[in-house]
Amino acid sequence: MTGSPDTHPLGTAAVAATDGEVTLLQAARSQAAEAAARARVRVRPLHGIDDMRAAADVLDEIWGTDQSNPQLDPRLMVAIEEAGGYVVGVTDEADLLVGAAVGFPRQPEGLHSHIAGVLPRSALRGVGTAVKLHQRAWCLERGMRSVTWTFDPLVSRNAHLNLVTLGARVDHYLVDVYGPMRDALNRGDPSDRLLVRWPLASAGRQDVQASGPRVVREGPDGAPVFSPAPSHEETLLVAVPRDIENLRRSNPAVALQWRMSVRQALLGALAEGRAIVGFDAANNYVIGARP
Repeated sequence: MTGSPDTHPLGTAAVAATDGEVTLLQAARSQAAEAAARARVRVRPLHGIDDMRAAADVLDEIWGTDQSNPQLDPRLMVAIEEAGGYVVGVTDEADLLVGAAVGFPRQPEGLHSHIAGVLPRSALRGVGTAVKLHQRAWCLERGMRSVTWTFDPLVSRNAHLNLVTLGARVDHYLVDVYGPMRDALNRGDPSDRLLVRWPLASAGRQDVQASGPRVVREGPDGAPVFSPAPSHEETLLVAVPRDIENLRRSNPAVALQWRMSVRQALLGALAEGRAIVGFDAANNYVIGARP
């Protein structure tokens, strides 16, 4: 259901929106439409079991899973959509499904985006940004003020999208939060994730460049080199590999070293009261003082 520009559908009661909210929603809709046009895709709601099965098949193809271990049960997707969740598909110029995203309401006034993915052949042309901006407009139409989701801190392109392009903020580092995963992208690696929160009213690009000691850096052999963080430094840098997914396939032992080094560095910084304030162009998390 899509609300009109001057109302929010909250439960059974429509609540009048302020002029600022109307302007914010109009801008969000425009940004979402422009992003989809640039990426040459259409982001549309999914309905019914046939849509959900098609989307589930695409998600399994993206993650390299099969029907014995699906990413998401189509019947659950039907239930999430019926309960007012976010269930969309992404189609290309030929009207072929190339991606999907599913989320559910999170108390008190937000959405948790559980899964979102795009087939590799469509992934490098801004489709992910188009999906997130569609999600933002969808949420604002329903009076939601934030979106949360998790992502693998070792995947540099996702860190850039989430922290730089979208301006999401890191809330927590979660250790092996999903337990062992059997899909082709994550198999054999602990499922550590960053939980991020995207404040929709202030969403926007957050470029950051900073200097400081590198707590984790790449060594000559491609393995991580960990150095204890100097307590007096205001800014610290934590590197991640440029392509962790390829590294997991070619050298899983080194990939696991990266997992443990980045975990130690980020958990240690957060435990000291620091914050992950951004991600720079050299594939470093930037650690600073907590706002």
